[in-house]
Amino acid sequence: MASLNYHDELNHAREARQNGLEGRARVCARRAAGTAFAVYFKDSLSQSGKSAMDYLQMAKSDHRLPGEIQHAAERLTHQVNADHHLPDGFDLISDAETIIKFIDQQKIDRSLT
Repeated sequence: MASLNYHDELNHAREARQNGLEGRARVCARRAAGTAFAVYFKDSLSQSGKSAMDYLQMAKSDHRLPGEIQHAAERLTHQVNADHHLPDGFDLISDAETIIKFIDQQKIDRSLT
């Protein structure tokens, strides 16, 4: 997992959805966002022992993050129902995109200071 960057993982999510593999798309979206949070928290998934889901769990309760980002992380940790569906209106790829856009902007802002 650590060998892929979060942008690659997000592209895998999009490809999976285009191919009708929504379950795989969810997994890739979660992994993309979780890996992005590992970067944000300046940690390495391969060395920390934490999973992408661990980082999503951390982010959803981190009050330093904007509410929109916390809510996106919360939706990404939501479990599917018995029919393998999420509640109406949930789009994990969109949530991962929101998180990644935020984290990329934070990286730019940090590099300018």
